Amino acid sequence: MGNAALVILAVLAMGAVVTVLGPVLQPFLVALFLFYATQFGAKSFSRLGMRPWTAYLSIVSLALIFTILTAQLGQPQVYATGSERRRRALAV
Repeated sequence: MGNAALVILAVLAMGAVVTVLGPVLQPFLVALFLFYATQFGAKSFSRLGMRPWTAYLSIVSLALIFTILTAQLGQPQVYATGSERRRRALAV
C-alpha cells in the first residue's frame, strides 16, 4: 500500500514538472521525435539499397519540399483580410 502512494506522488510530481518545464522541454521532445522519425525512414530506404547518407538527404529534401509547398498553399489565407476570408469561406 505504501508503494502505491509513492508511485502516485511520483506521477503527480512528474506531471507538475512537465507542466512547469513544458516550454523548455518542448524543443527537445520535438527533436527526439524528428530523430526517430527520420531514422525509421532512413533505415527503410537503406533496406531498399540506398546508402545511409543519401537516405537522410532524401528524407530531409522531401520534408523541405513538403514544408515549402504547404507554406505556399497557405500563404493566401494568411494575407487575406477578414472580409476576404468570410467571402472565401462562403464560396466554398
